[in-house]
Amino acid sequence: MLPREILPGVYVCADAADLARTAARWFVDWAWQSIAKDGNFNVALSGGSTPRELYGLLATPEFRAQVDWSRVHLFWGDERAVPPESPESNYGMARRELLLRVPIPPSNVHRMEAEDPNIGRAAHNYEAVLREFLSLDDRGFPRFHLVLLGLGPDGHAASLFPGSKLLRETSRWVSTPTVPKSLRTSRSALARAAGQAARGRAAFPCRRGGGRPAFSLAVATDSEREVMILAGDIGGTKSNLALMEKKGDRFRVVFIYRYPSHEYTRFEDIIDDFLSRGRDFLSASPTGRIAAAGFGVAGPVIGRGVRITNLTWGLDADSLERQLGTPHVVLLNDLEATGYSLAWLAPEDICTLNEGSAAPQATQALIAAGTGLGEAILMWNGSRYIVAPSEGGHADFAPRTEKEIELLRYLKTMYKFVSFELVVSGRGFLTLHEFLDKSVRHPSFDEPGADPAPEITKLGLEGSCPVCVETLDLFVTLYGAEAGNLALKALARGGIFVAGGIAPKILPKIQNGAFFSAFCEKEKFQELLSHFPVHVVLNEEAPLLGAAAEAAARELVAANAGAR
Repeated sequence: MLPREILPGVYVCADAADLARTAARWFVDWAWQSIAKDGNFNVALSGGSTPRELYGLLATPEFRAQVDWSRVHLFWGDERAVPPESPESNYGMARRELLLRVPIPPSNVHRMEAEDPNIGRAAHNYEAVLREFLSLDDRGFPRFHLVLLGLGPDGHAASLFPGSKLLRETSRWVSTPTVPKSLRTSRSALARAAGQAARGRAAFPCRRGGGRPAFSLAVATDSEREVMILAGDIGGTKSNLALMEKKGDRFRVVFIYRYPSHEYTRFEDIIDDFLSRGRDFLSASPTGRIAAAGFGVAGPVIGRGVRITNLTWGLDADSLERQLGTPHVVLLNDLEATGYSLAWLAPEDICTLNEGSAAPQATQALIAAGTGLGEAILMWNGSRYIVAPSEGGHADFAPRTEKEIELLRYLKTMYKFVSFELVVSGRGFLTLHEFLDKSVRHPSFDEPGADPAPEITKLGLEGSCPVCVETLDLFVTLYGAEAGNLALKALARGGIFVAGGIAPKILPKIQNGAFFSAFCEKEKFQELLSHFPVHVVLNEEAPLLGAAAEAAARELVAANAGAR
């Protein structure tokens, strides 16, 4: 499952069960994204009865398995001055409905000990717990990833009743709110400003006048911190640069420009030109500066530098940091950058070939045919996916059928070594077409400097050239077969992602079943592979997004470290 973008708004639900399921899905999404970025998920739980159904649903196998509970830390927004075993205890309710039914370490549960006879001392002690564990926002308040709020009939949330002094509190994190006389017990609660310092807030419904439930979920996200990221997708043919604004958990392209790489002798000259063209966009941003930069580069990254295949120049992170005036420059292999984009892609950026059954936090794999053939493995490190690039595209071509064996013999007459990249890449289209019938020619085949791949794929998709149709069919089955090989090598039960520039352009062929059939044809493991999720990445700007996301993640780690 891919976590969705968390958007603010009010989500109206059909009934209480729909509300609980919607909230549970948001909880899981917040957990995935927070753990991926920060290594943990810090949540302030709501008291009262409104979140009871949510807690019960999170404890079911469906949702329990989707959360790394070892990385979840639970706190409370308020607590009544009663023992934890009391039916009125907010902690007690959460313990019965959730804590005893999920594998969360006891050390990750930070309850308010409000049963202390001195309720003021209890509030002071809990504030000390929060100060020790949580990072701060720029106003000095604790930074939760998520605060859950249950709304009472009078509109109060987290024991912040209308007129409460905690609504105006600007220095204390936890205190003792003024409680209406109709309520029997004193309480400890977070001040309003402390609760609002969360990256996300979710408020549950109250009952309207007349007792009719209003089943809605109000979601608010971190809209305060904005940073500008410079992202690049750098290749031997073209270099794409973009200014991307990161606001909360969203990226927005502010300015993008494309450069012909071979027309430049230094990457620094491209940067200078881009900064000149984007000056007005940068100056209009809230900070007016670049906070971090990330570049996905077509070449192996060695230390702090990378040399680009087929070019005379490369990138040096230290030099770029001086030029850009930021200490946060990240160099990634281009496929590595695509891998880091996966958690940020919108639903419309993904086409699912096989829904399968993704195992939570299981290994994922990425294969991308374009100018070459790239392969990578994504591994969960306990807090997020780490991308391990490879040169798997240069592995030996392994024919499966008589026709593919003939293809190997044909290729061996021209090449000493035959790799998958020779046939599953842009140049593979002409190779396969000439193998099938050398007598059929098209204008781009003999035009100096022309790329025959677009013409072959166009005619193949139209069905106007039988050899092009057969070329496309053979290409798709070879692509699917190698994707299946990678899935087995990585045991990618978390899913296979097919990226690169070719797949979106020939999507109808990839969707017609031949790709997935070849993917699954692995003798004893057909049944296993049939349950692996397979997705096509449609967003061709994924390397830009991944480079920006990784640069922003590292900048955020540095910013949080400085705030502690």
